[in-house]
Amino acid sequence: MAGYTRQSEAGIVDGGIISANDLNAEFDQIETAMGALGHSHSGASGEGPQISTAGIADSAVTTVKINDAAVTTAKITDANVTNAKLATDSVSTAKIQDDAITGDKIDSTTTITAASFVGPLTGDVTGNVTGNLTGDVTGTNGTITNLTIGSSTAVTSVDTDLSSVAETDTTLASAKAIKAYVDAQVTAQDLDFIADSGGALSIDLDSATLSILGGTGISTTGSENAVTIDIDSTVATLTGTQTLTNKTLTSPTIDTPTVTNLYINDSEITFEGSSANDFETVLQVTNPTADHIVTIKDESGTVALISDIPTNNNQLTNGAGYITGVADDSHNHIISNVDGLQDALDAKAPLDSPVFINTPTAPTAAAGTNTIQVATTAFVSTAVANIVDTAPEALNTLNELAVALGNDENFATTVSTALGTKAPLDSPVFENTPTAPTAATGTNTTQLATTAFVQQEISAIPGVDLSSVYPVGSVYINASVSTSPATLLGFGTWEAFGAGRVMVGLDAGQTEFDTLGETGGAKTHTLTQSELPSHNHSTAYSGTFKAGLDADGGTFVTQAGSGTTGSTGSGSAHNNLQPYIVVYMWKRTA
Repeated sequence: MAGYTRQSEAGIVDGGIISANDLNAEFDQIETAMGALGHSHSGASGEGPQISTAGIADSAVTTVKINDAAVTTAKITDANVTNAKLATDSVSTAKIQDDAITGDKIDSTTTITAASFVGPLTGDVTGNVTGNLTGDVTGTNGTITNLTIGSSTAVTSVDTDLSSVAETDTTLASAKAIKAYVDAQVTAQDLDFIADSGGALSIDLDSATLSILGGTGISTTGSENAVTIDIDSTVATLTGTQTLTNKTLTSPTIDTPTVTNLYINDSEITFEGSSANDFETVLQVTNPTADHIVTIKDESGTVALISDIPTNNNQLTNGAGYITGVADDSHNHIISNVDGLQDALDAKAPLDSPVFINTPTAPTAAAGTNTIQVATTAFVSTAVANIVDTAPEALNTLNELAVALGNDENFATTVSTALGTKAPLDSPVFENTPTAPTAATGTNTTQLATTAFVQQEISAIPGVDLSSVYPVGSVYINASVSTSPATLLGFGTWEAFGAGRVMVGLDAGQTEFDTLGETGGAKTHTLTQSELPSHNHSTAYSGTFKAGLDADGGTFVTQAGSGTTGSTGSGSAHNNLQPYIVVYMWKRTA
């Protein structure tokens, strides 16, 4: 039990004598634990076991038996709360923690009756729910009978087919039923229409589309729920002003028309007159071979026909009498005797040095004409245009050409001098450090190859990276070219290496060769005595040599003289070089 600790374990044992003090101490501890901390039957370690249905007497659970919020899910085993175990109105809201009672905690035969149940109820509810239900009901396979929403008529069921419902039905329509009903109504409807031709037609509103199409000179535009039908300028309207082009008018009635620049593409014009009959006046025109102008004077009169002007004795008649004519012999008139002649002459230019006014015109000579014919502005414009030809706008005047040439009056000499500094196209010989655009990797044409192109081609060779082939510390050897590898290979910093020396491999077992960069050895060497090989010398001896026993006859006596051996050699250092060949060596330092 939580808060309870055994007090008299030594005194309360099997076969022992339990004293009152032992029990008092135990009961005092139990009373303290129960009074201060309560008692739990959660089944957890140190707590009491869960109480099953068999452990609760009928009507044993009353309000006074349960502390507020004492009933939790952990306190109730599945299906152990039944009607018989609960006294009427014994469990109030305050006695149950939120979410404490779920469906699996209540026996299937139990009925929960409450004037008001506030809080979530989780689990399946089977049976009638009496009272107001506030909140969401979530689940499947449930049945609600006589659902009344607000103060409306009770809903008896949900209708899934609206094809045969009556106005008095109290069912709700499902979304599926509503969609099926609307689709059926729309499918059953169509739009009947009739055009100028084609007969009576109809459009199925459910699946077809009515297209309002234009025709010749007619276009249609749709916007939102409106269709606008327009006619273009090729359609003549009853009002307004329009220009008719290439139109044929068949027997039209034109009332007081105003015609500007009338053009009649026919050889005759027919005048009916004031009355429609079989007689008309036809004005015919001979097919012209050139442009002609017929001018009608600004005055009223009657046009005379040739038949109205017959000649008689070289005189003209106006049809009413003879007009005094001019004799056929030669005669002279002074200018003043001819009305308007002087004014007409004054309006003409003289042949000798004429002075024209306003805007005189003349025939335009053909391009290239070189005579005394008058040159018109059109002739001059053509001549200038031929000089300019297709020159750009910025180079079509002499001033613009001069500016473009740098205002250099010796331009030819300047250009010739500049060309002298240029290389010929045929076998050019460049000087100093010529440069050229670097071709793209992989180019295989006659384009010049720069050093950058060579390097990028070398770098592009699969599996070959000279920079990694020659890492820092590498030695480069060349038997003929003294150029630094930095220039030849295009990478790294290099320094001359091993001048006057040969290279030997690292040998950790020999002190002379166990460190990189270690140097030693000499070109010549003088041998020391210890370095001489073992050898013999011939001797030349002079003196007395005696050998024999001493006086007592017991000791062998020798007597040696002195002498020198023969000598040879100069004692000079000897050549210590191995066979060699000289090359250029470089070491990469960066």
